Amino acid sequence: MQLIPEYHWLNGNKYYKLFLQPNLFGTTDVVCCWGRTGTKLGGFKVVPCSTQQEIESVINKAHNRRKTRGYVTIYEKSS
Repeated sequence: MQLIPEYHWLNGNKYYKLFLQPNLFGTTDVVCCWGRTGTKLGGFKVVPCSTQQEIESVINKAHNRRKTRGYVTIYEKSS
């Protein structure tokens, strides 16, 4: 699986974003951001991943969860 560094989902005025961020320790963090458009409400979490399988697992879990909650994939942005 080729990793895409940025994912965006939308459900009405709610959004969920996920992107990959290399860190100083040579591994990659998956950053998840969510909230409502037009407001300052929302949050984020950082999931540290040391292998590509961990990254793929986090992405797949997020994708499946967004799909079951009615979100639509807006785009998957590659670098």
